[in-house]
Amino acid sequence: MSIKKYVEIEWQEIRLNPFKDCGETKFYLNIASDYPTTYVAKNINEKLISDLDQSTMENGHWIIRPKNGFDKILFSGYVENLLQVAVTVLESDKESFINIFSDSAEKVAEVLKSGGSIPGKIFPFLGIATLVFSGIASLIKDQDDLIGSVIYQLRRDMSFPIGKPLTCDIKKGSQIVGEVDIAVYIKPEQSETASFYHDVEIFPLSSNEIGVYYSGELTDSKQLYMIWTLNSWKFNPLVKMKRMGKCWVAIIEIPSDLQIGNQLELAFTDDEKNWDNKDGSNWVFQNFRWS
Repeated sequence: MSIKKYVEIEWQEIRLNPFKDCGETKFYLNIASDYPTTYVAKNINEKLISDLDQSTMENGHWIIRPKNGFDKILFSGYVENLLQVAVTVLESDKESFINIFSDSAEKVAEVLKSGGSIPGKIFPFLGIATLVFSGIASLIKDQDDLIGSVIYQLRRDMSFPIGKPLTCDIKKGSQIVGEVDIAVYIKPEQSETASFYHDVEIFPLSSNEIGVYYSGELTDSKQLYMIWTLNSWKFNPLVKMKRMGKCWVAIIEIPSDLQIGNQLELAFTDDEKNWDNKDGSNWVFQNFRWS
């Protein structure tokens, strides 16, 4: 049985290797996502991000970051079993496709953000499967304007690190041209009927929050508590859990100044001093896993 989860994927920073630059460079990101469902085999969304914070380093490398909270979101929505997100980096200068409309990059950004029919005509992308940008290819004068792409796949039973972003290579063909940091957040359904596959499951809710869902041997207790650590018990607060249907829920709020180790350790207890700590070895997680 598929259990839907609300998934949000963000990009945090792009680092590009030096490349030939013949003019005043401005970067754009095309974001494409595909999340098939039981009823819709292809569920593709695309958008172009034109307002970016970009800078160049002394060694010729480029750093690109989102300017606002909305543009850092690559995908946000419910996912059943599979999500694919593609990020393609485009570059333009005064000799590139930007001049077809205006000498002002800001003017083109306004057109693209308008949400009208023009962007679809200008950029008739063929979708995430091939990442062939035939529309752009017919407009740009410099093939180097297509910097590179990365496709990230999130599927059940995949794992990703706790407290650290994923770093994915950006490629143009087989050549690595840069890398992007991606953060994955997964939020289970908050309802009395929510069910889980394992006695203890953890989910990354945000950059500083971890959701813990417990349905183990102490589930029938009148009140449950959880003790946790991310740095070998140097910091180990006790958290009062909240009952939700057949399970107990707690939110770990990670202090911004906490030095995070390599794993999350959990143990559970109730008012009767009963413990569920896996016979003293604790519940240990080195990665998030979407099961």
